[in-house]
Amino acid sequence: MALFFTDYALGWLGLRDGCWKYMFQVDAARSSLFDVCADPGETIDRSREQDERVRAYRKRLEQWSSAQRADVRRADRSGVRQR
Repeated sequence: MALFFTDYALGWLGLRDGCWKYMFQVDAARSSLFDVCADPGETIDRSREQDERVRAYRKRLEQWSSAQRADVRRADRSGVRQR
């Protein structure tokens, strides 16, 4: 599973899990989910029919984002980025 930030100004987080690509717009609390194997152009949002998957992916992104913010705070205090 790959987790990523997109355009920082827009506040998007996302992950890729096999054929699934999940995007979460933080400010709007809006989710999008695509099966990029069946729909490489990302034209069909599957988030409404995959509620459980969306909840799990959102929780994973929130945990990851929180850990990233904590890492930045530690680095700010120490002057050294920790891993």
